[in-house]
Amino acid sequence: LNGGRRGKEAQGDLDGAKRGDSWRETGRLLNEEMLGIQAVAEARGLKESTIVTHMEQLAQEGVAFDAERLMSRELYAQIREFFRLSGSWQLGPVVTLSREGLEPDEAGGVSYEEAKLARVLLRSNGIVPWSVGGED
Repeated sequence: LNGGRRGKEAQGDLDGAKRGDSWRETGRLLNEEMLGIQAVAEARGLKESTIVTHMEQLAQEGVAFDAERLMSRELYAQIREFFRLSGSWQLGPVVTLSREGLEPDEAGGVSYEEAKLARVLLRSNGIVPWSVGGED
């Protein structure tokens, strides 16, 4: 049934298939049902950060997402510029740059989740190739 493998190894194959199905369901809800990230998370009983992780996996498989529908144009442009200024696709420098001039306890700046979503959207639309290093 599973190549004669038993136990955890066979279960790992099953878990991988389930994850792929879960990612595809997320993609279907985002791109076919036109739900937003929060609505998909609520409908699936998952965290928004999990939905963004699903999007990242789908984008690696060539699925594109509508950036303007999933993030405000202003925030998307701002984060894109922070990535450019940082010279990296890592999230930390973007968050740091966004907080320049703010007091440590002052609200504002870009969150890691927002930076990750923008990076997924940039990559899913071919603006930055997956081969560019610096994940997190």
